[in-house]
Amino acid sequence: MPDWTYGTVRIFTQTLEDSGEQILARLDPLGGGTTIHKFGYSDLITRVTGYIVGLTDRSTLITMYRSGSDYTLTTPWASWGSYYLKNLTLKPINTICQTLRPDLDEASPVFEFSLEIYKNE
Repeated sequence: MPDWTYGTVRIFTQTLEDSGEQILARLDPLGGGTTIHKFGYSDLITRVTGYIVGLTDRSTLITMYRSGSDYTLTTPWASWGSYYLKNLTLKPINTICQTLRPDLDEASPVFEFSLEIYKNE
């Protein structure tokens, strides 16, 4: 899926996963019977994995991670809004020739990435 961007970084997304949870407290009084109290929910966590090409995009993601700012996640369908980058993982991929980004040199490095992002609401 080539038309994804996070901020200004062009990303090639492989997976997109959303997860969330309810905040529940379970009490077991001595007299018997379980009591459950609901305290709302935690924010939805979005995880995106895929590939980026080039040292410039790698450096940009690292700068975005350290900035504490929110950035727009854009998909082929629409903008999904602003997200804070909580967790970033980058791994270099052993390649001979990259063809994902024809605007970059064929010898440009390719990195596998994983982002954990939270919506700015």
